[in-house]
Formats: sequence, structure tokens, C-alpha cells
Amino acid sequence: LNHRPIVVRAPHQVIRGNVAIREMMSLVLTLLLERTGEVTRFDTGGEPLELEALAQAVSEAIGPVAVERADITSPRIDHYAGNGALYDQLLAANGIDRVPLDEAICETADYLHSLGLGRA
Repeated sequence: LNHRPIVVRAPHQVIRGNVAIREMMSLVLTLLLERTGEVTRFDTGGEPLELEALAQAVSEAIGPVAVERADITSPRIDHYAGNGALYDQLLAANGIDRVPLDEAICETADYLHSLGLGRA
């Protein structure tokens, strides 16, 4: 938000699945209100993205902002993206639409702006 480059410093791949908080909270609250007495376990969903790809998505949504990615010098992969198929099934079963990543990014940026973070 300050128009500085987005820098990914990890010397290995870091893969995460990202979803909008309103999407996840809609699912969580819907499941809580079902009152079935059963526990529903799930990880987040979203398209698994390496941090460089996520940084590029942020740049495209709110930028343009330069993205700098450290060289990947380690074979290690830090992968936590949850079970996207299960998450998508839960969304569909509860009539909750997916929020596109670019929309989630813009909502987050708008929220941070409302807190006085970053500059216009």
C-alpha cells in the first residue's frame, strides 16, 4: 500500500491457499448455526499459490507494484494449502459463493486504508 516492492525472501517455495475472510466466516457461522451436534473439520481452501504468484496477484489488484522474489536455493517446500476439494464441497453444500482472489485482495487493501495504513 506504500508503493514499495513486495519482497518474498524465503529461499524455498512457500505455497498457501488463500480465501476471503468473509467467505470463511460465512462458512464457519453457517456450520455453527446448523446445531447438528456434529463437528465439521476442514482446512481452508483456495487455489494453492506460491508466494511469488500471490505477490503478483496483489500487485495486479492494487498496484502496479514491483515484486521481488529471492532465488529459490533450497529444495524444501513449505506447503500448507488445506483440502480445497472438501472446502469447496462445504461452500457449495451451504450455498456460499467463492470470493475471487482479486476481490479479496481489494477488500483487504480497502480495510487497511480505513485504518490509515498505506497511502492512496
